[in-house]
Amino acid sequence: MSDNPNPFRPRGNCSRVAACLDIIRALDPDEDIAKALAVEAVAERTGMDEDERSVMGAMREASERLIADGVPGVRTVRRFGWVRMTHEDLIQRYGADRERRGQRQFRRLGKAAAAADPEQLTGEARLRRDFQVNTAARLAEIEGRRAQRLRPRLIASGE
Repeated sequence: MSDNPNPFRPRGNCSRVAACLDIIRALDPDEDIAKALAVEAVAERTGMDEDERSVMGAMREASERLIADGVPGVRTVRRFGWVRMTHEDLIQRYGADRERRGQRQFRRLGKAAAAADPEQLTGEARLRRDFQVNTAARLAEIEGRRAQRLRPRLIASGE
């Protein structure tokens, strides 16, 4: 049974995400906040007992909302808490991490599509499979060329 008899009535003073947005906005770039302090601050703002897990999810959601609005959010520091990102961090850390994740997902997509037997697929599904396999192959080719450019060239000495 729920503590709140009316399901449409808010349980606290404000939502966890709204509290996290306030906390993040109060941080200066490169300033950090520990998990324990963040949990305490969110609990104070919401007027509810908060646990670390729910605050972590709310902090992630608040950061994504800020980034969507064009404002740097926070990045997670393992076993500590969060650090307010700078605009440089958005490109160097956040963007690079998302790019890596996207590439990994495309590799997985290509493997899964290649594993499907085209003989057992409908015409539409076969076309989609072929598109996915070809897209993953093109991405792998582009990544291979990029990696070759980044590797230093070995110069053979004629001695």
